[in-house]
Formats: sequence, structure tokens, C-alpha cells
Amino acid sequence: MSSLRKTGGCCNFVAQIIGWVLVAIAPILMITWFFSRASKRPDENVYLLLLSIRDAVLGYLCFGLIVLGIARFISYLYEKRPQPGWLLRHTEIFLYVFAILIATSVVIEFMNPSMYAKGISLLYKTGLYLLPRILLKTAQIVILVGLGHILRRILPVIEESKTLV
Repeated sequence: MSSLRKTGGCCNFVAQIIGWVLVAIAPILMITWFFSRASKRPDENVYLLLLSIRDAVLGYLCFGLIVLGIARFISYLYEKRPQPGWLLRHTEIFLYVFAILIATSVVIEFMNPSMYAKGISLLYKTGLYLLPRILLKTAQIVILVGLGHILRRILPVIEESKTLV
């Protein structure tokens, strides 16, 4: 049990570092991406700003929060606290919101008419471009919602077992 506790503590430490780095990097990358993509036309800048926000939020901020939730879960398993912390109690909500953001992002991305101008109109019209992307995003959404359900059901069990010991 001691080596398992040390491994859990090491994983918790690494996950916390990675999670906080991802959360901290998100706003920096959002600003950097926007200025690197900036255009002379204001209407394109709005779209590029939305792309930058989407990439930073979905790619770094949400994933960083999920990693922090995992770190809190690991520490909760090995600590003597009877109640989970705030972030762990609300990780389920973060997972659901992240799934909704991914679904919204997919809908916005595929409704964008500029995709036709990028030379993939034949692929776009036939679904050869859409199908793999939709399958990947659907898998991500199902995994996030499934993890949310698992977390909602397992935290009370762990909490109850800690009060019995």
C-alpha cells in the first residue's frame, strides 16, 4: 500500500503541475494566436478571434481543468478528508460543460461557409471531410459525459467508505 500511495502522490503532483500550466497558458495562447492570425479586414478578425478563443478554451483551459479534477480525485483517494474539495465536487459539471462546448464548436465549424472556399468543397459536400471529424468529436463528447456520470456515482461511494473506516 505504501508504494501505491507514493505512486498516487507522484501522479497527483505531476497532474497538478500540468493542469495549472495548461490553465495558465490558455489566455496567453489565445492572445498570441489572435495577433498571429490578425487580418486587415475587421469581419475576418472577429472570426479569427472566435477561433483563437475556441482553440485556447477547448484545447487548454478545459483540458487543464479536467487534469486538475483528476489530480484532486487522486489526492481525495489517499487523504483522510471525509468530503471532496470544491473542484472535485464540481468536476462533473466541468465535464458536461466541456462536452457542450465541443458540440457547439463542431456545429459552428461545420456551418462556416468559408470551408467551401478552402478547396475542400468536394470533400465537404460528400461527407468525406465531415465523417472522421464528427466521429472523433462524438467520441470525445461520449467520453466526457460518461466520465461525468461515473464521477457522480463514485464520489458518494468513496465518501461513505471513508466514514466507515
